[in-house]
Amino acid sequence: MVFGREDPFTGNTYAAQVSAFRLPPFGTTDELLAIVEAGVAKDSPPNRFKVVDTNFQLTTERPYPCVRFRGSFEDLKALTRRGFAALPLHIRALYCQHPTQGDLGLYIAYSQRGGPPDPDLDSQAQSFIDGVRASQER
Repeated sequence: MVFGREDPFTGNTYAAQVSAFRLPPFGTTDELLAIVEAGVAKDSPPNRFKVVDTNFQLTTERPYPCVRFRGSFEDLKALTRRGFAALPLHIRALYCQHPTQGDLGLYIAYSQRGGPPDPDLDSQAQSFIDGVRASQER
């Protein structure tokens, strides 16, 4: 599920996203970290995205395994109202193993496309990510 908005003054767009994906079996959190890193690389093909910087960190902020992701890219083929353009893309995300369904991964992200990262991008992203919880009941 994706929700988006456009800033009428800057033209920057913002998206809040939650999605589920099949998670391959893993034994350690380091293996989860490697799975997330490989997934981001697969979802960021070089003909579409130029990597500016990425950071992956294991986190214990939830009672189930998660990886915090922070990345900036140049989206070389961003669709705009005027056609395609190269625009900066800044992503703040949390990838987690579902607490009761081990083969299910959760992706919770907030992003900004266009311009340098807003000064409050991290706090907006954290507020959204903190508001999304997976049920620990079966």
